[in-house]
Amino acid sequence: MIPQIENAILSGQDIIFLGERGQAKTRMARSLVNLLDEVIPIITGCEINDDPFDPVCKACRDKVAEQGDQV
Repeated sequence: MIPQIENAILSGQDIIFLGERGQAKTRMARSLVNLLDEVIPIITGCEINDDPFDPVCKACRDKVAEQGDQV
């Protein structure tokens, strides 16, 4: 079941857990945090916590162009 949930999350699909009482729907929803990375790189000072490897905002793209790996 977990690989299908991972694929749904990675593809950006919405997930609805359906089932009778006692079928671990809440437990599966709570265990989704275990799929997150422990550390997520961000550009310091960015309002949207931009990814330094693929910045979205112009200010962060400029900062990466100027400072390179030091960002």
